Amino acid sequence: EHNYYLLSCLPLLVLVMVSEADYLINKSKVIFLLLMLSQPVLSSIRIIPSRWTGDNSELPEELMNTDSRNKLKTAVPDDALCIIANDQSHCIWFYFLDKKGFCESSPIDLKSMQNDKTVLQSDIEQGARFLYSSDSLLLNDTFFIQFLDKKILQVGNFSIYRLKGE
Repeated sequence: EHNYYLLSCLPLLVLVMVSEADYLINKSKVIFLLLMLSQPVLSSIRIIPSRWTGDNSELPEELMNTDSRNKLKTAVPDDALCIIANDQSHCIWFYFLDKKGFCESSPIDLKSMQNDKTVLQSDIEQGARFLYSSDSLLLNDTFFIQFLDKKILQVGNFSIYRLKGE
């Protein structure tokens, strides 16, 4: 998931690639040319289909649509810490909403215990003031109701709640 940590190894990798490319050019220019021309195709196979689009998209329609995305972005102050409750990637929804804060793959993860507190309690203590969720079951769950102050906005399946502070 976090392959950017390997960037420090990039200079060494470049040296290996250059020496191997030189070896391959001297051995067979045709093979080298075929490998170079195949790289865009191999890269496309690796990243298509994207998890950002299509039927199996991990990105909700509300974030794809400019109008609904802008409503969700402007509903809370830009500097407010938010909890995102349904983002499997733990970062894509933050990018589209232009927000910072805490993320869990599902609202159920917010109930899990961490240092004698639930994750939700811990996030609120660390400054989270709003909860973004596309799970309508939150309002039927007594655990969540005790932490929700009021609903700020509903856009499609997305809801934004103000959290009760300390």
